[in-house]
Amino acid sequence: PAPTEIYTLSLHDALPISIQAQNAFIDIPQSYWADFKFEEALQKANNGDSEAQFMIALYYTDVDPNIVKFKTWIEKAAALSHSGALCLIAQCYAVGDYGFEQDEEKALKYARLSANLNNVQAISMMFDVYRVGMFGVKKDDSQAAYWIGKGARLGDAYSQYWYGIMLMNGIGYLKDEQQGLLWLQKSADRKSTRLTSSHPRSSYAVICMQKKRGGGGGG
Repeated sequence: PAPTEIYTLSLHDALPISIQAQNAFIDIPQSYWADFKFEEALQKANNGDSEAQFMIALYYTDVDPNIVKFKTWIEKAAALSHSGALCLIAQCYAVGDYGFEQDEEKALKYARLSANLNNVQAISMMFDVYRVGMFGVKKDDSQAAYWIGKGARLGDAYSQYWYGIMLMNGIGYLKDEQQGLLWLQKSADRKSTRLTSSHPRSSYAVICMQKKRGGGGGG
């Protein structure tokens, strides 16, 4: 696409990857599980350690698949307001998997709880909900902008990319290309807590904007 079109086109990228189970479960290297002290973690979990409960739940998806035990431990961690557990339950309700029947109202409830605890994956879920209009919620650019701005300020590269795009296009905010470029650059410069690298389109968008503004950028 022509450089001046990149921002508008970016708003119509693939449907929300966070809702499509995008490994709804955290991708933990097998090398981690090789050193995982299950009995020690289980003792901590039984003593009310929410992080241990969360890891035990993941153990029952990655190492020793057991839906009943997964559901038991993930719900225990969520009851203690573990943001990762809340987010994971939201994703399970969204797609109807791992022992949870599909329920959009509950998916939204748990996603919001997690996002309010600054979980960036849940924040991106809330962004997707309002950006597209999902879970019985009407499309709302101002709410989408609120949530993605929150994620951007927390340092998540995925959020910074979309925040920059929305500022560039004046969606949910007053149009501010200079601020938009700054956030796109932030995304390009750092690794995301949600993706394995900066958002794949960040650098391209920055270069396009620099060319549009006459700022060079190489090529």
